[in-house]
Amino acid sequence: MKKKLLLVIGLCIGITATACSSNSTKTDEAVQTEQTNTVDETEEDSETEEIRPDYLLADLPFDGEECTVPDTVASPEKYTYVDETLRITQEQKDAFIAEYGEEEYESATSSLSQMFHIQKNSPIYPSYTTELKETYTMEDVVLTSELDGHHITADYILQSGSKDNDTVIMVHGISGTRRSMKTDILFYLSLGYNVLTYDQRSSGENDGFFYTLGVWEQYDLMDCVNYVDEQISADKKIVVLGQSSGGTSAGLILGNKEAQEKVDYVIFDSPVMSMYDILKSNLYRYVKKDQVDYVMQSCEDFMKFMYGFGFEDGEVANFVADTTIPVLILTSEVDDIVPMEQPQRIYDTIKSNNKKIVISEISGHCAMKDTEHELYEKEVRDFLGL
Repeated sequence: MKKKLLLVIGLCIGITATACSSNSTKTDEAVQTEQTNTVDETEEDSETEEIRPDYLLADLPFDGEECTVPDTVASPEKYTYVDETLRITQEQKDAFIAEYGEEEYESATSSLSQMFHIQKNSPIYPSYTTELKETYTMEDVVLTSELDGHHITADYILQSGSKDNDTVIMVHGISGTRRSMKTDILFYLSLGYNVLTYDQRSSGENDGFFYTLGVWEQYDLMDCVNYVDEQISADKKIVVLGQSSGGTSAGLILGNKEAQEKVDYVIFDSPVMSMYDILKSNLYRYVKKDQVDYVMQSCEDFMKFMYGFGFEDGEVANFVADTTIPVLILTSEVDDIVPMEQPQRIYDTIKSNNKKIVISEISGHCAMKDTEHELYEKEVRDFLGL
């Protein structure tokens, strides 16, 4: 397989998997399909297995161990790279080629160099903050990642200057930043919530080097959850809103016991729920059918060899079964970015009755709040008990 071809493939993947486009199509009648059950609390396990850290409810990425970003990625000042984009040293390259071959190395690096950096150069959209500041207090926040020390940039938008209020933490999708979810920000502010919106890894002003479609990003989200939890009193609520590929980050924390204790609700809007599915579905558009499995396998081998995670670590369904956090999923039959089957699989996997899925027949990717605003507002208000 030629490297030039794979570079084109990777670029097409980055372009196609864009976040949150609005579908302006309207019909006279919006048909809603929903599955809902009465809220039913699930008891948390009183004990955790000795082999895993005590904050883990279920097996999380990296076999239930705490995630550690490889030193070759987190500490560039210590290394000379043969591949700057993926932070691969000559020794790592040689070792991989010795085990898997040069063709597989070229296949993986050509595809992943695009996939891991599709967030780069996303605009910050600073202009609308002037409008927000006319009504609300807006504070710049910079958190230090507990994972590898990179900086997490965020906007904290306050109803009346006080952080001690119910708060929505917003997780944007691919090609987005902390300021690309303006309509969402205004909507939840109108409900009386504070909003913390932050840049995911490798987007906006977040200086995390890679964007891994949720696997490492979930730890940035937990840093934000912990920060907000420190600002609010015990009677205040934390809501996490995961939009598009931000849904993967939000979904992966559902198996985290610490999240069970601090997050009160999770809302998914057109969520990407599988690194594997979104990559493979895009490869089918640009790669001959008999080449797709080879490219996917080369990417998986490379990620596990270099960084310690694989596609299964970005598969939300692997971690949500025992979550106790109430979940609302908003999806659509006409979503051409994230097939409805992905969020449906998550809904079906969650054992708790404390869940609801709303399926639109007319709204596109992340578009329900625009094309069916009354439906969107009703479902969110009912879910949050407003």
